[in-house]
Amino acid sequence: MAKIFVFNPDHEIALASNNCKYNPKRNILRLNDDLSVLPVWFCSGCTIERSSTNSEWSQTASSMGLQYDICDKIDYPALTDIDAWGWNKSLVTSLTERGVNRELLPDDTRLTTIRRLTERRTAVDAMEWLLSSLCEFELPTSPVIITKQAEIDDFTNKYSEVVFKSPLSESGRGVRFASAQTINDNLRGWLRRTIEQQGYIVAEERYSVLQNFAMEFHTTHDSTTFDGYSLFETDGMAYTGNTLMPDNEIEAHISSMIGIELLNAVKSQLIIFIQKNIAPHYNGHLGVDMFVFGQNGNTLLHPCVEINLRPTMGLVANIFYKNFVKAGKRGLFTVDFYRHSDELLADHIRRKADKPLIIENRLITNGYLSLCPIGGQTQYRVRVEVYP
Repeated sequence: MAKIFVFNPDHEIALASNNCKYNPKRNILRLNDDLSVLPVWFCSGCTIERSSTNSEWSQTASSMGLQYDICDKIDYPALTDIDAWGWNKSLVTSLTERGVNRELLPDDTRLTTIRRLTERRTAVDAMEWLLSSLCEFELPTSPVIITKQAEIDDFTNKYSEVVFKSPLSESGRGVRFASAQTINDNLRGWLRRTIEQQGYIVAEERYSVLQNFAMEFHTTHDSTTFDGYSLFETDGMAYTGNTLMPDNEIEAHISSMIGIELLNAVKSQLIIFIQKNIAPHYNGHLGVDMFVFGQNGNTLLHPCVEINLRPTMGLVANIFYKNFVKAGKRGLFTVDFYRHSDELLADHIRRKADKPLIIENRLITNGYLSLCPIGGQTQYRVRVEVYP
């Protein structure tokens, strides 16, 4: 065994805690366990630490040519390479205590820089870069950094609705909507505590979103490359799922609303920004969330809502489509949560019967698949459905 991939989807929560001994809540532990084998679908040949899978999942993975290794116990001192969903103090401390060579892990300086770059201030900086570089296009104003309580009412009174965001949060956490009429003592208390604890909040106008999407990139010290698109949905704040379709069709869909010239210009300028400001300090996957919105009868683009300094579910969906779905097909990629595990198991059995998986030449042409094994205690699932 030479390389493992650590799946830690609670990365941003651990990052916000900035604690070497962050203790995840029970639901996070459940999420980590239920989805622990997800990396095998986007990190070919990696090793995952897990006690077992099940024969049904293993047979399906084999029929699709999946290359992976699952071990119930890893010899951490023997590792020569290690990757993770996201790097933070808690993960590095845990791996060091298990005997991983410290030279394989980010040092304290790099961890501090990753945390700084993960803050929403980086997205604000990128937005200001785009505004100064793309003057010929109509773009929304840049979000505002608020560091004082007194600035909150002044900003709220400018717009019919606003969004407040904490510097560090995960998948909808740390986001609050408000207006001059609805802001209350509870929200003011949250804003005050966030400013006291994290130094600032980000504020911007709330827009009428027509389509969420993201551009996925990969960085090295020498280059930044565009990996593809993510066409996704939210429940208003948190991610719910992706549409599975080819990049060229996603591009055509977005371009039909805002024009290909703007889309390409944003992509080019983001590559320059990332290479200049992020790549010197971070190598790996990152995603830039965007959305198309309607305003005063016009269809416009918000080109930098958030920057995720890690792989994203949208990236996983993109890679999965390219590697395991027949070209031209469409489908759904989503993350499900069930409060009761028996309900998830029943749904899994029903979907297998109603939408049987069809694989031709190791590619899905139709049907339902859970990307991770479903057992008696499973509450989280990454579900794929490919349409006929």
